[in-house]
Amino acid sequence: MGNNFYKNFTFLRAQKTDLPFTMGGISQTCEQLESKNNQDAMILDVDNKAILAIIADGCSSPSCSDNHVSINEIGANLSCLIARNCIRNILRKYDLKDTNAFLYALAKSFLGGLKNVYNGIFSYKEDFQYIYSNLLSSTLLCFIVTKEHYLLFTVGDGIIAINGRIENLEEEEGIYPVQKIGETFARKDALDTLFKVRSFGETCSLESLMIATDGFQDFLSLPGEPLATFFSNSNRMFTPGYDPAMFLEFRKRIFIPLQKREALRKIHDDRTAIFLRRIESQNLKGEMYA
Repeated sequence: MGNNFYKNFTFLRAQKTDLPFTMGGISQTCEQLESKNNQDAMILDVDNKAILAIIADGCSSPSCSDNHVSINEIGANLSCLIARNCIRNILRKYDLKDTNAFLYALAKSFLGGLKNVYNGIFSYKEDFQYIYSNLLSSTLLCFIVTKEHYLLFTVGDGIIAINGRIENLEEEEGIYPVQKIGETFARKDALDTLFKVRSFGETCSLESLMIATDGFQDFLSLPGEPLATFFSNSNRMFTPGYDPAMFLEFRKRIFIPLQKREALRKIHDDRTAIFLRRIESQNLKGEMYA
């Protein structure tokens, strides 16, 4: 499985949209441990009001597990699902241009969801370290695109790209939303500091976005920087919204060249990414994928 990218969404909703963007998601599992699950999770939720993309990377290092076998894919999948539900609800009340109010409400709702998971599983305070280390330690990267505005925000490390400009968030390693649960009511600013805004602007100025787990840093070293050029327009025809053709194009332009370089080297980390790219009129298909 580790030798191939696949489409493994925790949740995928691809309704019709008039937003002039195409998008797709890909994931690849680490080969270091044959019995190890993919610790990443991703959600793509598209309708005519908003495009919502979420990625979470469960901590798999020995520091996140008492027995050196992390099952933080549970936290990654739960974080994606909770965040998606919270964002959809909050979008009914707040506009993205009210960024501070939007993210404050999201932090409160999202951390409340994580706390409910904890309270529903464990009864004793001494169990918190176990659930924190082994079950719920994951990053969170998200972008939202509406007809008027877009917003990209993160908690923890990963790789992001805005209009082709790639940024490695390696300085955020070891930061997870679950760490804020204990601070939620102890510190007034805990909710204000949960999410870091990486980019906000008008949708008319947006050409492309990417969120990816830190395993994607291997792609940054490819000769010719094909990952950066991947965000430029393609000769392929695409549909607005989710389009599997994005997955196929990534395999041809990015993955296959990397696979040749890695023929004798095992993948050191799971790799998951969601891409969004504006569709030019000459590359627009009329049909929608269900």
